[in-house]
Amino acid sequence: MRAQESIQFSNISVTPARFVLSGGKYQSAVIGTGFGTVAVRQLGPNGLTTVSASGNHAANGLLVFDATPGTYELLITTTTAVYASITRIPGE
Repeated sequence: MRAQESIQFSNISVTPARFVLSGGKYQSAVIGTGFGTVAVRQLGPNGLTTVSASGNHAANGLLVFDATPGTYELLITTTTAVYASITRIPGE
């Protein structure tokens, strides 16, 4: 079994720095102020553009998604004071 993997963000309102996920099944949990959305996006093959990895979810919500190993970012739209976590679901 692999070690636990979790990334935390506290009180952000713009897209934070990119981060690396080792791949597997993940849960994204987000709490924010306003009616915006948050999306997990993966860095594309050109090394510049990100593409949707999980779809959007409401600023207050949970989303479970599969991810391949790679570089990712959170895309925050019209919400502030965002607290978010992305955690790999154990089972491998």
